[in-house]
Amino acid sequence: MSSGIVITAPASGSGKTVITLSLLRAIKNSGIEVSSIKIGPDYIDPTYHSAASGRSCRNLDLWGMTAETLHYQKMRAIHDSNVVVAEGVMGLFDGAAIGPQLQNTGSTASAAKWLGWPIILVIDAMGQGASVAALVEGFANHCNDVKIAGVIFNKIGSQNHERILREALSVTEIPCIGCIPEHDCLHLQHRHLGLIQAREMAKLEVWLDEAAAIIANSVDLDMLLNFVKSSTNSASLKYSTDCLPIPILGQHTAVAHDDAFAFCYDYVLDAWKAHGVEVTFFSPLSGETIHSCADSVYLPGGYPELYGSTIASNQEFKRTMKIAALNGAVIYGECGGFMVLGESLMDRNGESHEMLNLLPIKTSFFKPRLHMGYRKLSLIDTGALGRVGAEFKGHEFHYCEIVDEGKGDSLFHTQNARGEKLQPSGSKMGSIMGSFSHIIDRV
Repeated sequence: MSSGIVITAPASGSGKTVITLSLLRAIKNSGIEVSSIKIGPDYIDPTYHSAASGRSCRNLDLWGMTAETLHYQKMRAIHDSNVVVAEGVMGLFDGAAIGPQLQNTGSTASAAKWLGWPIILVIDAMGQGASVAALVEGFANHCNDVKIAGVIFNKIGSQNHERILREALSVTEIPCIGCIPEHDCLHLQHRHLGLIQAREMAKLEVWLDEAAAIIANSVDLDMLLNFVKSSTNSASLKYSTDCLPIPILGQHTAVAHDDAFAFCYDYVLDAWKAHGVEVTFFSPLSGETIHSCADSVYLPGGYPELYGSTIASNQEFKRTMKIAALNGAVIYGECGGFMVLGESLMDRNGESHEMLNLLPIKTSFFKPRLHMGYRKLSLIDTGALGRVGAEFKGHEFHYCEIVDEGKGDSLFHTQNARGEKLQPSGSKMGSIMGSFSHIIDRV
């Protein structure tokens, strides 16, 4: 049975993603079978994890997932591997709630407690000196339910800087596992939703090996792996494939999958397949259309705003989707997929692109505004996603606005993570529906 560690930081931007990727590749290159977990809602980082380890990365979300889904995800992560490296989300205690209580916050701390794994704290050391001791002790003593096993200092400026940091940390009971120098290689390209997609990065394999070499020379991997060996798996490892995070849309579901429609959770597809659903993939950007036998279509999120003209010019995609709609197929779109179901999409340059015209909405990125956070969702009417009042947990992360909303029914009653009411969200016309929310799981 595998054990693991959790890589986290005091705040976002500390370098935990690059360090996690480098550790995964360094451990893999040492001959150890390693897999990974990404804590929190994230579609992009897991693709890098998978490239680094050679194994599928699994998401883990203690706020959004049912117990069944959590256990399934952990089981998939530990299958056929000796070590699991889990990357946290934001800062250690950041989540859906504020305060020391870890239950159902979605924080990295709550996930580490549930997993029973030790924590490695990554600290951006740029501009830091002896004060890091107070920082580390503050995080270590904030909550008795989590254990910080070691510290990695990132962005070290010089040997003298490293000496100061190590001496400062020596007054605590927490060891320094490594000091990573500032290096041009240890950076990744970003865009508005985070990192660029892994498959867009040229020479990714070369970068992973170079980053792994730097980490292997800067971090005590033996000490790190000793923490892994000493960790415990406190959670039950029983899991069930009976869970359905998103209800079955049909017996044959065509799933859009390319750079414009990349944001789909594996465990959703796993659950459908476990219930006998045939899942096929198609790429609208490549001119592909839905399978002729498909009775349902799933358009996940992604970056349709970057490919507006390509989507608009794919007449065969539009034709076959309209035929599917006329034949009563269930068509469900999330975030980017929701935008594509609308009448038009305006990009950041102010150019409008005609979309599928299956829902009466017009969306725009011309004046981008961030929408981000967990969402509690309940169905307004009975439909393909369930009976009226059926509840889900989800998340939003986009910069798009609805600039024109025609006659159509809203899909969800919506609240934020604190239970505060928001405006009804999404749109529904017959068997066609969508919203900006990515569903994580059913309640």
